[in-house]
Amino acid sequence: VKGQVRVTVEDDGVGLDPGLLDRSTDPQRGLGLFHVKERLEDLKGRVEVLSAPGKGTTVTLVAPFKASDRGRTGPKAE
Repeated sequence: VKGQVRVTVEDDGVGLDPGLLDRSTDPQRGLGLFHVKERLEDLKGRVEVLSAPGKGTTVTLVAPFKASDRGRTGPKAE
């Protein structure tokens, strides 16, 4: 889709509960996807998760992108 970057990762593992992205209270489960979701939402992006027990997981990260962002690595120095 024009105006966005999409990265999709999938596996054929045990699956996960997509609801884990809405809470970060269990330190044993890690915080990686939860933090990625928070950062993407700050950028007006999103995380899409498709998963079923025993069927694996597909995670798609979606972020807005403008051609003027190309090559930008951080805030401009002043």
